Amino acid sequence: KNGNNDSAPKRVKIDHKREQERARKRAREATIKNRYVPPLRQNVVHMLASEFPNIEFVANGGIQTLEDVQEIVNNDNKNNKVGGAAIGAMVGRAAINHPCSFASADKLWLSNTNDANNDKEQQRRPTRGEVLQQYIEYCDREEERLISYGVSKESIDNLRQRLVAVPFHLFMGEEGNDAYQRRIKKLMSKTVRIKASSVLTGAASFIPSETLHKCVDDHVPWEDIYVYEGEYRRSSAMQRVVY
Repeated sequence: KNGNNDSAPKRVKIDHKREQERARKRAREATIKNRYVPPLRQNVVHMLASEFPNIEFVANGGIQTLEDVQEIVNNDNKNNKVGGAAIGAMVGRAAINHPCSFASADKLWLSNTNDANNDKEQQRRPTRGEVLQQYIEYCDREEERLISYGVSKESIDNLRQRLVAVPFHLFMGEEGNDAYQRRIKKLMSKTVRIKASSVLTGAASFIPSETLHKCVDDHVPWEDIYVYEGEYRRSSAMQRVVY
């Protein structure tokens, strides 16, 4: 052995791409953890609403279903004698993960008004297939609008990817949803030459007609939907659950 070589400092090769990915992973994990640590104190908003009845408060955090929103508003109005109560609740990830479970939200407002327009509540609710078809037509209009401005191909590609992500969870819990989501993910890499409407139309071909004709607010409860939770939690619209 050469003593000089043993005492020489060793050079370590750093994989910068891997380190950057690790940093992004730690940042995502910290964001997700911050939603639960420290634990939510959902009763604080009700205490503030009671103490300051002239201020409108909206609950935020831990809202999973439309029934949770109704419980917050109804219980506050029932139990509060002073007049201060939370007027509603903010919903984010729950509505993205299972949008059809919130499809009847407009009925809350219609049922709380005495307007003559209340008869709108009795109108026929659209089907999931109708909602998707209307959105597909909207995608075409948006693409044509941006193309008319002379934007770059990269901008069109970015627009298509954002458009495709919106109805990704439209069929959550329904038959054919897995094949529908897999098809969208497979075609996402080809939006440079494939329109968003074509991606969604192709994915919709994997949905049975019974599911397409199902009313948009007729949904499978979230607790009845199997959720696979791997070790690596991400936060993106193009995944089964948005954490």
